[in-house]
Amino acid sequence: MCILFCCSSACSSLSCSPIFSLHIPVYRFPLWICMSKSFFFSSPYMYTQMRRSLLVICTSFCYSCSPLFSLSPVLSLSLLLCPISAPRVSFALLFSSKEGESVPFSTTIPILQYASLKDWLAAVEQQMVVTLAENLASAIAKLEQVNMPKLLAAKEETNAEASTHPFLHWVASYPLQALLLALQVSWTRSVETALAQEATGEAESHPLATGVLDYTCKLLEFLADRVVTDVGVTVRQRMVQIITELVHQRDVCRTLIDQGVVTKDDFRWLQYMRFYFSPPAANALPQDSLRIAMADATLSYGFEYLGMAERLIQTPLTDKCFLTLTQALNMKLGGNPFGPAGTGKTESVKALGTALGRYTLVFNCDETFDFNAMGRLFAGLCQVGAWGCFDEFNRLDEKILSAVSEQILTIQVSCALKTLKTCRSKEPA
Repeated sequence: MCILFCCSSACSSLSCSPIFSLHIPVYRFPLWICMSKSFFFSSPYMYTQMRRSLLVICTSFCYSCSPLFSLSPVLSLSLLLCPISAPRVSFALLFSSKEGESVPFSTTIPILQYASLKDWLAAVEQQMVVTLAENLASAIAKLEQVNMPKLLAAKEETNAEASTHPFLHWVASYPLQALLLALQVSWTRSVETALAQEATGEAESHPLATGVLDYTCKLLEFLADRVVTDVGVTVRQRMVQIITELVHQRDVCRTLIDQGVVTKDDFRWLQYMRFYFSPPAANALPQDSLRIAMADATLSYGFEYLGMAERLIQTPLTDKCFLTLTQALNMKLGGNPFGPAGTGKTESVKALGTALGRYTLVFNCDETFDFNAMGRLFAGLCQVGAWGCFDEFNRLDEKILSAVSEQILTIQVSCALKTLKTCRSKEPA
């Protein structure tokens, strides 16, 4: 299939001398846009109208399918013109990250069952969410079956091969995102169970010291010994990220013990990020199965696949930043981290998005940004449901800031009134 736009009698084939010619192959269907010199100079109005009409078509197509909103207009037009009857691929098998991790879909998605490409892509996106939620539920159940605290206490199978050890086999069986969430859900449950024992007076010493903290330290020692062995590149990368998360859990447990926290209703415990999982009910959204609480704010997990990117090392200052931003998100507002350059403001926002399962887009603002460009970015973020992090926001012109503030206010009011229609029930930020 070849789409040819010719706007002059002299431009009867691709052998003409176009002043603008573009060719992008998508699914083996090239798109050619050809304009002759005579048309460009004699009919500038027609050229402007055709260009504007194509942009309107591309924008409406991207609005109807959120995964395509970040594509360029020409690429989205080529996908729009691509027929569904003769694709290169017949169904989707898995999704992968740039780090090399691959996650098979729980259910394949044949492309011929859908009338258009955008419908198929929307189904692929929804199936990604369902697959991650199912992996999380399976990882939590498998972690309970492994019973790592018992293995570490009895020192059983600690010298087993990496391929046969139950915990390392668990690490190799699930994507990193599900592994970290399963550990965070298990840690939250263990801490609150221990604090409930302290509140009833059933423990002689602080239960976090003899239970959760002791298990976390032993698990860290176990992983530190195994991460330097021949476990494979993917498993080693997952173990490194798990160690980073366990270090933060160990530090939080030590802080709670030093401060004498004895109940799970104490704000000194509630100020940290807590993960609560419940199996999703029938016909319920997967996002409702995992709730993330911080103080009195409760947010749903986005289940956006984020790959195996390196995690930010969390410090007490990072926890305070997360606490402030989650309170703002709970009130349908945004945040404005302030500080010197290189202190981790942008990385903290990206780390919070990762913790909540949200895709975060970072934009570096400068003097060339106008309110039209900002408006398109805001529209795309609302449509996709992603987070927007605008770095160097203070570099915008004062007049532009005034117009942009009105755009932001419109989004915030719509979110507060719950009238903004967002894709897959995601709250934009």
